[in-house]
Amino acid sequence: GQVVVTIDNSSGVDAYGDGDYHIAQLSVNGALPNWLSATPSQGTTPINDTTIVVLTFNSNAVLATTHSTWVYIYSNDPVTPTDSVLCNLTVTGTPEIALSNTCLAFGSQVIVGSAVDDSIMVTNTGCDTLKIANIVSSSGMFTVTPTSGNILVGQSAYFNVSFTPAAAASYTGTLTFSSNVPDTSICLSGTGVTALALSTPLAG
Repeated sequence: GQVVVTIDNSSGVDAYGDGDYHIAQLSVNGALPNWLSATPSQGTTPINDTTIVVLTFNSNAVLATTHSTWVYIYSNDPVTPTDSVLCNLTVTGTPEIALSNTCLAFGSQVIVGSAVDDSIMVTNTGCDTLKIANIVSSSGMFTVTPTSGNILVGQSAYFNVSFTPAAAASYTGTLTFSSNVPDTSICLSGTGVTALALSTPLAG
C-alpha cells in the first residue's frame, strides 16, 4: 500500500535566497527499513508550492507482526528544520512451505548395508514462522535428520536424507513434512545391490 505525505511551502521559506524550500534529506536514522520506501527521498519545493512524497509499504517476506518506524524530514525550514511521520505496518498471514525437490532418487548401485546421503532444502516463502513438527519416512530404508525445526520468513533449512538398503532390492517411499501448513510429501527411491565377492585361486 501507499501513503502520501504533502510538503507545503506556503510560508515562503527562503533560507538560501532563491525562493525555494529545500528538503535536505528524508530518512529514518539514515535508512528506511526494508518494508518501507519513500519517493522522492530529496528535492526542492518552490514558494507557494507543494511536494508529494509517496511512502510505499511492502509486506513481501516480512514477519507477521506490527512494524513501526519514524520517517524524518530534514529541511532548511528555520521554524521546523526537522519533521517526522510515524509509519505502522501490520502484517497478518501464514507461512508457506517450498521444497527444492519433488523426489529424491538414490540410484541403483547402493551396496546392501551401506548408506548414501542426499538432502532437501525447505524454504519458508510465507509471512509467518514455519514450524515443522515432524518429518516421517514411510520406509525404514530411508531416514531423515533432523526431524523437526522452525524456519523464519524468507529463510531456508536443509534436511539430510539417508538410504540404507537392507537387501538387494528396489525400495520406494515418501517423506512427509507435518507443520503449521497442510502436509506435503516427496517421493523416495533407491535400489540395493550385493557387493561383489572377489576370490583368489589357490596356487599349486
